[in-house]
Amino acid sequence: VVKTLISRLKVFSSTRGRGLRTCAVETTIKAMVILLATTIASAEEPTNYDASEILFARRIAPLLREKCLGCHGQDPDKIEGGIDLRSIETLTIGGDSQEPGLVSGQPDESSVYLAAQRGEEIYSAMPPKESEALNSEQLDWLRRWIETGAKWPSESRIQAIEDGLAS
Repeated sequence: VVKTLISRLKVFSSTRGRGLRTCAVETTIKAMVILLATTIASAEEPTNYDASEILFARRIAPLLREKCLGCHGQDPDKIEGGIDLRSIETLTIGGDSQEPGLVSGQPDESSVYLAAQRGEEIYSAMPPKESEALNSEQLDWLRRWIETGAKWPSESRIQAIEDGLAS
């Protein structure tokens, strides 16, 4: 589309005189072509996803699958500690501690983050085995995800994020 507009603009420019009115029309058309090209280029980039969604898709969802869902969601009939990590709704509610599992924007108020840090006595250390504890980079991902709004995109949006960032 952009190439066609540019070629037509070149034809228009070469066949017209250089009067004031022609220059104004030509300038307007050039501006429209540039605007259209910019819009098309930016639509192809994955810039319409915010940092929280990207962090969830690339880091948090795989982390939950690897470290958490075995006890907190894989089998809905055997959710340990009463905290179900299969959705943002159940994560937000929390578990047996009666504390919210997630408080968007506030990792230090989110029991999931505090349990993963393994430093709060009122929360059981998660994951329970020391050898499976989150490393500092994983804790940073979790903290940043919560700080940036803890967005939990749909599966189709996660796939779109992955596809957009892979190209």
